[in-house]
Amino acid sequence: MPRIATDGKYVIYVHVRGEHPPPHVHVYYDGKVSRVSLFDLRVMDAVSQRESRMLERVVSRHRVHALAVWAEVNEQSDRK
Repeated sequence: MPRIATDGKYVIYVHVRGEHPPPHVHVYYDGKVSRVSLFDLRVMDAVSQRESRMLERVVSRHRVHALAVWAEVNEQSDRK
């Protein structure tokens, strides 16, 4: 599971176990985990509006790198 970035209390990962579309990351923070779409930065799990805004901001800062890693990881799993 590649770590994309650590941004304050937020740690962003791409899971490698045959993830499914849409491209997304898993963000770990405060003992929680939320999935965030890399297409539109939509938080895919139920969180407060405040948390949603923070997650969107954090992921937007690392989005280009995250998309590249997601594509690479999923391309490798498609070849297997």
